[in-house]
Amino acid sequence: MADKPIVLSKHAQDMVDEREIPRDWVERALRNPVFEEPDHRNPGAVRAYAPIAEFGNRMLRVVYYDDDSEIRVVTLFFDRRATRRSRMP
Repeated sequence: MADKPIVLSKHAQDMVDEREIPRDWVERALRNPVFEEPDHRNPGAVRAYAPIAEFGNRMLRVVYYDDDSEIRVVTLFFDRRATRRSRMP
């Protein structure tokens, strides 16, 4: 995944713009997630989670599809419940 380009869907780009989320935070969550899980609402999609120190260590959730040529981000947001899930055994 490290060398694949990251492409934002229109919705994901709208979320980045609306919420003023720096693109490097999105890339950080994708390249170095603290955990990942399947996205139950979007078959084949993956949820990647990473704490963002610059934003009070809140957990950024990035939902994406990984194919042969790119990482396609479909949505992203700060997930208040993710911190609890990341601590579960």
